[in-house]
Amino acid sequence: MIPSGCGICVVSSRTNLVCNKPESLTIVSIGTIESVIQVSGLNSPLSPYTVITVQIWFTHTWNGDCEIRLYAPDGTYIILSNRRGSSYDNVFNGALFTDSASTSASAYPYSDNIVATPIKPEQLFSTLRGKNPNGNWKLWIQDYANLDSGTLSKVVLNIQGKTNLIFYWQVNKYKININNRWMFDWKSMSIWNLFFNRNVNLYMFLSNWLWWFFL
Repeated sequence: MIPSGCGICVVSSRTNLVCNKPESLTIVSIGTIESVIQVSGLNSPLSPYTVITVQIWFTHTWNGDCEIRLYAPDGTYIILSNRRGSSYDNVFNGALFTDSASTSASAYPYSDNIVATPIKPEQLFSTLRGKNPNGNWKLWIQDYANLDSGTLSKVVLNIQGKTNLIFYWQVNKYKININNRWMFDWKSMSIWNLFFNRNVNLYMFLSNWLWWFFL
């Protein structure tokens, strides 16, 4: 486990990171708050398989007043919730935003003082794949109306990447598939098929005969 530069993040590998940031930010009527998380130590860019989630503890007495965004270090942002939650209180106080949730923030059946979780952001985290993850991430909340107020008490940013490389190379009847292993596939049993797995075992198929070699 390697701490990130911000002191609240832990890099468990060059592709995986969890940042748990306590906050005490009060948002007033027609105001803005920002929670900034400094990330370092990750591979760049984010892979096509990266999974990002954000969990927030945000209390507010009229959540429909607020827009919630997540900014990547390059300034690109996605909208987690665009003035959702209507007049209900505290619907995002522990809400987990994840692309895998079944219901989007735009269609979630909110209830007073019941946390909406898990919930799909209105713009998917997957749009941030390919970005440089190192730098300042920012959770941004804007209150657009008078009277009501709220408090952000914690933000958890989770980035889970994968280093698997998958591609196909077709040459005549041969096919190579790389996904943590090598495979030479064949379309005829008269052609050798060589399969190297993670244990570096070699299997050789020749016609209808099977030969095993353990390297």
